[in-house]
Amino acid sequence: VCQGVAGRVSSIPPSVFTEVWAPSLRFGCYPLLGGLNWFAFVRTSESDELAPDPHGFLLERTRDWTAPGHKVIAATPPDAVTCAEVVAREPLERWTDGRVALLGDAAHAMTPFTGQGACQAIEDAVVLAECLRGEPDVPAALRRYEARRLPRAVEIWKRSWAAAASAAKKTRTVDPARRDAFAARFERVVWAQLEQTIVQPF
Repeated sequence: VCQGVAGRVSSIPPSVFTEVWAPSLRFGCYPLLGGLNWFAFVRTSESDELAPDPHGFLLERTRDWTAPGHKVIAATPPDAVTCAEVVAREPLERWTDGRVALLGDAAHAMTPFTGQGACQAIEDAVVLAECLRGEPDVPAALRRYEARRLPRAVEIWKRSWAAAASAAKKTRTVDPARRDAFAARFERVVWAQLEQTIVQPF
């Protein structure tokens, strides 16, 4: 995954999240104060070609796009583009041992494609504090924390892996009607999952 922060691009409204699934790569951007944060998913098989010049590689890949990816990348200084391999692992079946507990990536490292890695770590911390506040026996409090958090974290982890699998699939050009139908269905699914993630108590 490559990331960067671009200056303001006049053709992109300042309050719109944009995501493009193209045969060459998957690209997304969203507004930050005074600019745009963006990401581009590149397959591991292309990492050798990407490594010497990520900025130039991405500009070339998006050169013929009518979507905003090329303009956003062009508005990013080359030295502001960073790339890192996506690393995740299955959640641990046990997070606590006596007076020791794990939280965040130590317990459930997940892919970045749902934007939930740091969010789940924060939820862990909130629940851990609540359990410690309400139970003087620390090992018992930690077991309660694990029981409350593990099912939800595993469910969010599964969603992150499903999103990563979708991103890794090769896309192809389709006719506009099929494209629009897929986009509408995709939007409904994404918003439903997002609402469930945010509203569901933890």
